[in-house]
Amino acid sequence: EPHGGCGTNIREIVVWIEEQNIEPDVCCILTDGYTPFPESSPCPLVWAITTDEGNPPCGDVVRIDMEE
Repeated sequence: EPHGGCGTNIREIVVWIEEQNIEPDVCCILTDGYTPFPESSPCPLVWAITTDEGNPPCGDVVRIDMEE
C-alpha cells in the first residue's frame, strides 16, 4: 500500500533546474501533494498527484486514483 507525506520539498527540483542552467521540454513530478509547491518554474511542469491534496500554482495537474 503506497503511503507518504511531507518528506519532500518539491521546490528544490525547480531550484536545481535553474542552477544547472538546463532547459527541459517538460518536468513530470509524481507526488502525494503534501509538499510546498514552487510559485513558478523555468520549464513546463506536469504534476501527477496521488491524492486530492495540493493545488500547485503553476503547471498542469493529473490526479491519479490509487484505488483503481
